[in-house]
Amino acid sequence: MCSLVTRQRPFTVLQRESFEGRLACFRDEVARSLQRSLFFMKHMIRVNRSEILESALVHRVALRQGQIVVSFEGESGIDVGGMSREYFQLLSQELVNPQYALFHSSNGLHRPSPHSSVNPSHLSYFTFCGEVLARMLCDNYQTCVRFTPAVYKFLLGGEECTLSDLKAEDPILLEGLMEVARCQSEESLGQLVTNFTTTFSRFGSLETVELERGGHMRRVTL
Repeated sequence: MCSLVTRQRPFTVLQRESFEGRLACFRDEVARSLQRSLFFMKHMIRVNRSEILESALVHRVALRQGQIVVSFEGESGIDVGGMSREYFQLLSQELVNPQYALFHSSNGLHRPSPHSSVNPSHLSYFTFCGEVLARMLCDNYQTCVRFTPAVYKFLLGGEECTLSDLKAEDPILLEGLMEVARCQSEESLGQLVTNFTTTFSRFGSLETVELERGGHMRRVTL
């Protein structure tokens, strides 16, 4: 998506633009790309509201190269934009459903779950998530699904994260790191009983993992 925006204008130039200017540039690039593609082929898809994700996977090709015309099973109506918009809203919400173990949610924000591998197809699902979000951007659809700052920075080309970004990810971890940073002596640091391990909850049970080999034996020092 970044390559689409920066094809005609260097990224450093875009950074100096206002948000409205960058958005206008993005819209122009999308319009040019659509004129050169098969995007205007129409795909009629019929959706069961109770199987939103399954329906989307069946019609995955339509996300990439066609105009989607949506109808919901058991409902009357003609899609002139509103039904497609609702479909993508429902789909984006379904993708962060905890039952798929793809995303971890905290304070209304989402990030990829460190336990997503429990789903054997998790990498394919993440690719699909990207396709859905890209399509929503191209069609100017908004989503109520919000991600953490680190996710947006990654999508924008891997901008470096800071401690302030961690507040949205894990405020308890941030406070612990700040407490370590405030230590003025080895004695005060030793009172925290810190080593190179981390403990997290995995499906209801606590697990401790070494951050490096032998980390449980290595103390954090100043």
